[in-house]
Amino acid sequence: MNEWNIHTPYHTTPATTMYLINHNGVNSRVTPKPVTPINQNFAPTSHFPQWTTPKPFTTFDQNYCNTQQSTTPKPTSTPVVIKIPMNKTQATDCGNRGGYYFNRIIGGAAATEGEFPWQVSIQVDDGRQLHHICGGAILSPHWIITAGHCISQVPISTLSIVAGDHNLYILEGTEQRRSIVNVYTTFFDLATFRNDIALLKVSSPLILKVGSRASAICLPEKYDTFKGLATVSGWGRMSESGNSPHILQQVTLPFIEKYTCRSTYQQVGFSQYLSECQLCAGTPYGGKDACQGDSGGPLVCAKQSGQYFLCGIVSWGIGCARPQYPGVYTEVSCFVDWIKNTTTQN
Repeated sequence: MNEWNIHTPYHTTPATTMYLINHNGVNSRVTPKPVTPINQNFAPTSHFPQWTTPKPFTTFDQNYCNTQQSTTPKPTSTPVVIKIPMNKTQATDCGNRGGYYFNRIIGGAAATEGEFPWQVSIQVDDGRQLHHICGGAILSPHWIITAGHCISQVPISTLSIVAGDHNLYILEGTEQRRSIVNVYTTFFDLATFRNDIALLKVSSPLILKVGSRASAICLPEKYDTFKGLATVSGWGRMSESGNSPHILQQVTLPFIEKYTCRSTYQQVGFSQYLSECQLCAGTPYGGKDACQGDSGGPLVCAKQSGQYFLCGIVSWGIGCARPQYPGVYTEVSCFVDWIKNTTTQN
């Protein structure tokens, strides 16, 4: 989670570790950015392009977002499936944020204990110790949602998730660790990061309870679109080449209109990677963003009722918290049918 130090020198040393090291600026918050070889340095321009399009909203004093139901289906390569209704209890059993978070100023800070009860740490066992590699979110006792690139090159047998955690370096007594028995993706393309989404089925049900350290996040409706503010959380790096925190971090970001985001990335040759099923969040001045280790983590948005919904999944970006380059997220509303179908039939 990067939102404090925007003056950290750019890290140009090629990565040597696949899980946690920045890959030359154009990164997926864990793994290399699309079609950029690991050992090929990305040469950023000497100046940042100007943010010439007005921001799509004028007030930041409301810590919730507006949802709009689209009447035109978004183009996507995801399979056509039958829409399956979610459990009737979802409306009250998900999206309940904990902790003390009201009236916070917009910006990054350590989360309070239990503030994001849907947050999980995805970890890999290298034979000697466990390493946090990505974030994820709880959908139900059996299912975790994350980014496809987080698990695409990692053996399932080495993966586990931890729910109910806050400080990764202290055993707090609220943690629930589960191994992963199955991984499901939908046409994920590592070359372009299209469909950067994955579902993980855990070995045994998580114990979920509203008001506890572990509870589910709500899914949006199919093709919902979001405007306003959203919050991303994770244990990712505090700066591009900095250290990762022990304690869960959070930062609130404004959504950026897709045409604005695409125009910005077009100036450095990356607009082709922005599909209709991706969204952007960040500020034109930088300083606030997700970073390496946050991949797969939840970007959540609150309705006026106070209930939180999963609008995005941390996917990729150019560096971390750089001016003019917002983070790119998988847009979850594009995949609601696939999520419901997969979790119901498996």
